[in-house]
This record gives sequence, C-alpha cells and structure tokens, in this order.
Amino acid sequence: MPLGASPIVSRGGVSDSQAQGSKQALERWLTERIQSKEPEDDPPQELLGLFDMNLPGRRVLLDRLIEEVDSGRASPGLLKVLQSVFGELLALDPTGHRPLKLRVAVGQAWARLRHWDAALEALDGCEEALMGSKYIHYLASTLHGERADIYRRLGVQEQAAACWRRQVEALNAAPAELHLDKARRGSHQIEAHLLLAREDYDRLQERVAEMLEDEGLYPPGRGQRGELLARAARGELDRCRVDSTFAARCEQQLRGALACDLSTAERASCRIDLADLSLLLGRFEEARKQLTLAKGSFVGRPLPADVAKRCATLHSVLARRSGDSASLQAARRDLLQVFEEFLAAWERTPPRVGGYGFLTFHEDRRLLSELCLLEVRLERGAEGARTALNHLIRARSLNSLERSLRKQRGAGPGAEVFPWSGPGGALVSLTASDRSHLFLVDAQGVSMLELAATDLLTAASAQLRQAYLAAARAEG
Repeated sequence: MPLGASPIVSRGGVSDSQAQGSKQALERWLTERIQSKEPEDDPPQELLGLFDMNLPGRRVLLDRLIEEVDSGRASPGLLKVLQSVFGELLALDPTGHRPLKLRVAVGQAWARLRHWDAALEALDGCEEALMGSKYIHYLASTLHGERADIYRRLGVQEQAAACWRRQVEALNAAPAELHLDKARRGSHQIEAHLLLAREDYDRLQERVAEMLEDEGLYPPGRGQRGELLARAARGELDRCRVDSTFAARCEQQLRGALACDLSTAERASCRIDLADLSLLLGRFEEARKQLTLAKGSFVGRPLPADVAKRCATLHSVLARRSGDSASLQAARRDLLQVFEEFLAAWERTPPRVGGYGFLTFHEDRRLLSELCLLEVRLERGAEGARTALNHLIRARSLNSLERSLRKQRGAGPGAEVFPWSGPGGALVSLTASDRSHLFLVDAQGVSMLELAATDLLTAASAQLRQAYLAAARAEG
C-alpha cells in the first residue's frame, strides 16, 4: 500500500504481506515526524491512506499509534495531525474503542507538554463519540478522570471535582461483570489529589488507608499502591512546615512508596519529597543525596517540568545555605530557566472566564520566592529587589483577568512598576510555604521585606479575625 493513498475502502481481506507493508510504512511515517519535530502542515491523507485494509490490520496500526503517543515522544505537530483525523479514524473501528483511546492519549500527551487548552480540546471532542460505544463506562471514566486532572493542575478545583464526580458516576453505572480496576485506581488518585489540593490532610490519610485495605486492587509492592502512599506523604510534608511531629509518618510513607514498583517520574517525585523533608529536619547531606538520585533517574532525557521545577527550587535552598557564589549563580540560572518555561506554559493557555487557580500551588509560589531571594542576594540592595519584584509582576500579569483587561485596552504584557512616578507608593505581597515577601515601592525605589510563611500568616489572620469578632460581640 503506497503512502498517500487516499480514500479509505473497507476491504474484506488483505494479505499478510500487505498488512506488514502498511505497518512498516507507518513506522517510517512516525520516524520522519519524530525526527523532523515540525510536521505542522502534514497532509492527513498520507496517514489515512495507510488504513486501507481489513479491520484487524487497522487495529494493529491504531494500537501502534496509541503506543507512540503514550511513549512521550510525540511532537506537537504529530498530535495535531492525529487530532485532525479523529473523525475518520473513528469510522475505521465499529466499536470506537481504539480511536477513542487514541484521542484520550492525545489529550494526555498535550497535558504532559503543558498545552492545557489543546489537551482539553482533545478530550472534549470525545464526549459525543462515546455515545453508543460498548466501552462507554471505561472510556467515560477515563475521559472524566483526565479532565479532572487537567483542571486540578490548572488550579480550578471546583471544575476538577465536578469531573471527578462524573468519573465516579460512570464507574458506578458500569455492569458488575466489567473489570474496571484500572479506572477505579485512577479515580482514587484523582480523589487523593483533590483532598491534597484542599489541604484536607486528615481526610486524605483516612481515604488512602481505606483504599489500601483492598489488596486485590492494590497488591503489596505494586506501583499503584506506592502512588497513593506518596499522595498521603505529600500531605504530611505540607503539615511538617508548621509541625515537625508529622515528619515520622511522612518519611515512613515515602519509604514505603519507594519500596513499590513506581514509575520513573513517581520515584523521582518521592526522592524530591524526601529531600524537602530532609531540609526541614536539617539533614542537608541527605537532601543533596536524594536530589541527585531524583535527577539521575533521567540520564539522557530532559527532566519533566514538575521535577525540574522542584529540583531547581531545593537546589536554591541548598545554595543559599552554602553561600558559595558559583552555586548561587548556578541556582539562579536553573531557576530562571524553569521560571521562563512556567510562564510560557501559562502564556499558551487562553484566559478563562472565572480564571484559573494561578499561583495557588505551594511549589509555584515557592519557586518564585526562591528566585526573589536569589536576586536580592546576588544583586544586593534596591536593584535586586527591583529585579525580584518584576519577576512577580511578570507572573501576575498572566492571570486571566489582567490579560483580558490588557486585551480590551490594546496594551502589551505587564510593565515594570519602577521607577514610580508621583506621590504615594504601592505594597505588593507574595506568600509562600517557607516565607513570604512584602515589596515597598515609592519614588525612592524598591525594597523587599521577609515575612512569615503562608501557613503562619493564615493562622495569625484567623486569630486576629476571631479576636476582632469577639471584641465586637462584647461591645454589643
């Protein structure tokens, strides 16, 4: 079957040699696109022509495409081509299972690249096609789970929770004879993530313990068991920042997770959590060791965005402690690179009515906090504070409301706030998990003050509010 053959014809039989030829042609097609990285204008007919064979042969090719997308090698151009022919591919398989699975895999791949809008577009396109599929319960639960995970990572927790509830409904509606263990484990992961995002740490511990009681679903030593332990440990790590009594359970759960057959990314995440815990406990050499192990998992491959962000942040903490000039410069370079990638991911995401949970996650604010500290440490004085403040202004300029207002005014990206003209000044704050920052801006310049961590500020604010209300009630 030559490449580029156009309309798809359902053939009753195709020889083994023809099927093998189409599979080899698909491998060449994929190899060309992996190497070029820029198949933006690729005519989809070239891909569709490969499917001019019987149903078993088509399914082999669809499985190969799913495998390629799942591998993480797929470029944005390849994902666009696959997304553009989804309707045609859906017609190739009466069950719809493989084309829909491919579409979900494309959405997952866009999410890994942090192209959130493209990911949601791919997944939203599956909704109508699910109707009538014999695999509707499995596919619907997977679809809603992936959407929940994307909205969670975007900080839109209400939307994430709504998608998760739809996932649970799809699973509960499935016939008892269907084996949907993978989908149920996925639902549990989303639930744990949502509890973590809400900082409902007690409930997180309870639910993880309940889930792990089912050793049929979570056999000892399996990666899925370790992933849930890692979620529970992250909650205890957050609590350790204000109460070290949670450290023992946090370390126990992380060690338990690492004893399981985790994926490379999950194992690296646990190592980073152990490094973070070690920093809190003053075990600095152990922190360095765990960071080295985490990064060593990806030799010859780029670090995933979340791993790179957290490693750079913790390396900055260690560099500030050492005071070594070369280490500080290297830490700032790494932080700036991660920060620029973080901003680029948000710039690709169109503004949303109601906004996103922008800069709500501890690790994002902590990254920005460390960058501010390094700028002041290396540049010293007002110039460092000014550079630090402008990093914060750049980040905040990407929230949905400000971007929409700028578009209405025809204005460009967020501008620097200094030099300040006219009387008065401004106070700009950044709260983070280790410390917070208050910038004072006026005609004299910019200065930065360090304040308590966000959890301590929140607790103090609650106490102040209670005292105020109590005084108000006492006065009648």
